[in-house]
Amino acid sequence: MYKAYKLRLYPNNEQKVLLNNSFGCARFVYNYYLDLSIKNNYKNPNTYIKDYINKLKYEYPFLT
Repeated sequence: MYKAYKLRLYPNNEQKVLLNNSFGCARFVYNYYLDLSIKNNYKNPNTYIKDYINKLKYEYPFLT
């Protein structure tokens, strides 16, 4: 028998801003690497993604 719990969070305004920033940064990084893999014709993305992970923080300071 499986049990499930449903819950709902009600963040305050400050927490809403932090959540929106976090989701926005995650969306930006995902789309950046998706675009990069499309440009490289989906050739083994692990080889070039590992090289660029730390470089994004310095190119786009809002990711820190």
